[in-house]
Amino acid sequence: PQDRFAFANAWLAHYAGACIGKAGVDTLVKGLSQEILSRGDITTRVLLPEQDLSTGALKLALIPGVIRRVRFADEKLRGTWKTAFPTGDGELLNLRDLEQGIEQMKRVTSQHVSMQIVPTDMPGESDVILDVKRGKPWTVVASIDNSGTHATGKLQGNLSVGIDNPLGLNDLFSIGVNQDLQLGDRGLGSHGWNGFYSIPWGYWTATLAAYTNTYYQQIDGVNQRFVASGNSQTVDMKLHRVLARSQNDVFGMQARLSRRFGRSFIEDSEISRQRRNNTFVEFGLTDRHYFGGAQFDGTLAYRQGIGAFGAQDDLPAAGGGPTYRYKMAVLDANLSVPFAIAR
Repeated sequence: PQDRFAFANAWLAHYAGACIGKAGVDTLVKGLSQEILSRGDITTRVLLPEQDLSTGALKLALIPGVIRRVRFADEKLRGTWKTAFPTGDGELLNLRDLEQGIEQMKRVTSQHVSMQIVPTDMPGESDVILDVKRGKPWTVVASIDNSGTHATGKLQGNLSVGIDNPLGLNDLFSIGVNQDLQLGDRGLGSHGWNGFYSIPWGYWTATLAAYTNTYYQQIDGVNQRFVASGNSQTVDMKLHRVLARSQNDVFGMQARLSRRFGRSFIEDSEISRQRRNNTFVEFGLTDRHYFGGAQFDGTLAYRQGIGAFGAQDDLPAAGGGPTYRYKMAVLDANLSVPFAIAR
């Protein structure tokens, strides 16, 4: 297995052959300890054992900080911490691993989590105690707005239900419906539903989302008015992995697969040329950086339409024409800065 502390030997190698006294030895111990702390190994210690320095060799003792046990403060609490934390009993105690676990548990908005690291009787061993406070594990949101158009129904109604931690795995689930409020008129309007599920596994997070939309609108012909309609269904799967994290930064990568289906109609007759059965994949890098109280989130991704998973053949268009095998670069950036309006 890979030596987690190989960097310590490399750090000390810079001082090989140097002539140092007692103050220099103390500086070495403090410097190496600081290097270890900066990597998140906050309970690992560097000691100077008794030795004969006349041999010209200086030996330092490293006592790895180990997790004896991770547990809830309330032993009867429903659920588990294991899906959130990339570490566990008997593993090296690293603050970055613990921060990742806390962050994954706090994705559940009704769940407040704090952590204590408690030394045990054994040198280098600590218990990680999680104090979890939970609120109402469900939300219901209903809304009405006038964001629609005449063709889709001016008034739009939305209803969504969210359930926190439904399986006790620090997971998230939500489902929602939307409906125009021009009820009973099949000549115009829209409706649909959406669903979302997300589950963590240490440094990984998997997300599955699905949504549908159906619309009706009227088209004026020469002698009569027609009803045009259409429906679409989308299934989206995403896998995200944190690659590195520090005190102020979280860097990761993600892969995404999306399937989209669509059909269009005039009256009850399908327009076969407008049928859609498409697939695209996306690979990207993500970064979250904290600047004091501000937070930056950025994603840089590459997206491409592909013919896999039953996707229809590409359009027989000439070069430069419409294509289902498109290639796209995606850049998304968001900066959140808190400010006070009045005190």
